[in-house]
Amino acid sequence: DEFSNLDLSLLVLSVIDISMPSYTAARVKLNPSLTSGVFVSGDHRQLEMVVLNLLTNAQNACVLQSFKQHVLVDLHHADGVVILEVTDNGMGVPEDQQQNIFNLFHTTKANGMGVGLWLSREIMHNHQGELELVQSKPGSTCFRFSLPLVCLVAE
Repeated sequence: DEFSNLDLSLLVLSVIDISMPSYTAARVKLNPSLTSGVFVSGDHRQLEMVVLNLLTNAQNACVLQSFKQHVLVDLHHADGVVILEVTDNGMGVPEDQQQNIFNLFHTTKANGMGVGLWLSREIMHNHQGELELVQSKPGSTCFRFSLPLVCLVAE
């Protein structure tokens, strides 16, 4: 684990850049709303993997919809915590599966392995953070991760 202080908004932007070709191909609109200059302590690669997993899952959830598909990525801070929320307008996680969604090898996808969310939550715990399913219903699913804020740097 290579922990350093890093600007989470720059990390999220780089993952959005990586994700854009597949979002464009899938015709899913990605709407970022990022507060810049929010620093956390963490392993850059591991946190990148968590953000990529959330963006990929959100895109996959949208693809099944026939109307305008979109994913909102919101990064902000409050009370010494940096919060990233990824909200999609896909079908939602079935209610009977929500409590197991972070279990290893549990998947709601036809070809999923059931490792992504489990691993993402483990990474967040190793960073003194949290990853949770905030809400899920048809048309609105939100995953939130939070990390301790190290410092703010004004633009």
